[in-house]
Amino acid sequence: MRKVYHSGWLSGTIQERSIFLPRYGDIREKHGQRNRRSCHFHRVLDLSILICRTIEHFRDAYRYEHLYDPQKPVLDRVGLQGDAMSVAICTDNEKINEDSKLFSQALSKDDEMISERLRTLSRVLKELGY
Repeated sequence: MRKVYHSGWLSGTIQERSIFLPRYGDIREKHGQRNRRSCHFHRVLDLSILICRTIEHFRDAYRYEHLYDPQKPVLDRVGLQGDAMSVAICTDNEKINEDSKLFSQALSKDDEMISERLRTLSRVLKELGY
């Protein structure tokens, strides 16, 4: 199993293949040619899944002293294309307790902005039949 997303607080892993670490729209002129770094669409969606699972976790995280259960660091296993992505607390982070509080505060602070985008995403997905 390989770690493919690592924020210091949350990590996403999947066996045998990378699903994250996008490089957004960095297009450069190089010797008269365009050198483009791309972000695969599925990676953006994987990040969206991680964000949604994180939001779900923090709805009940107040029950834990440090906003997560150290005995159960895996929050979810999301099935993707015959494999699964683990959404887990990054327990190898020395400052995980502090980072958990900061992450929770950031989600609370940006709740209105995040919620609006998630509602829009939900509406668009429903319109597309998902």
